[in-house]
Amino acid sequence: MGNVMDRFIKPLIALYGDLDTDDADMVFDVYCKQLRSFDDEVLEAGFSTVAGSYYPSKRNPWPSPAICVKACANSAAAAKAKWQAQPKAERGEWSPESQRAADRRICSTIGRKAAAEGWILGLWDHYRRTENYPSQGEIAKMQAAARACNEGLSEARMPALQKLAASIAARRLEKAALAIGENA
Repeated sequence: MGNVMDRFIKPLIALYGDLDTDDADMVFDVYCKQLRSFDDEVLEAGFSTVAGSYYPSKRNPWPSPAICVKACANSAAAAKAKWQAQPKAERGEWSPESQRAADRRICSTIGRKAAAEGWILGLWDHYRRTENYPSQGEIAKMQAAARACNEGLSEARMPALQKLAASIAARRLEKAALAIGENA
């Protein structure tokens, strides 16, 4: 979700220097794959943790991907705990935190299924509003609503409705790409 290269790898290079390897791109790819589920704020906080606690050596001049993932996971957990400590009314369902939490939750098996079947927007909206996983009944309602929306908008003749249909399709593609990890 976040920009791993700009928020984590480039600062690592600045702090610890270039990697002494023949295939740095492959190593960077490993870091990017391991850290791609974290958003920019978590990546920055994770880097800050690594920078403050990792002591390089001749044998290990860079922190391992596992150390970096653990630092980011701890930062994400701390941010989540801080966010959840706020009363829900203060957070608001359209707050950036609620939207990021929904983005994180669709990066899952159910999110990939929803993306493939076309009801990803309903799932994302459910996560944003409720902060909970949906029940089977709620999933069935999301699937039915997505089918009805698709059928109704596919028959749109008015320019405003065609524009709305295009906007919904673009948003669905954006969230589907996020769910299946294409924009990591």
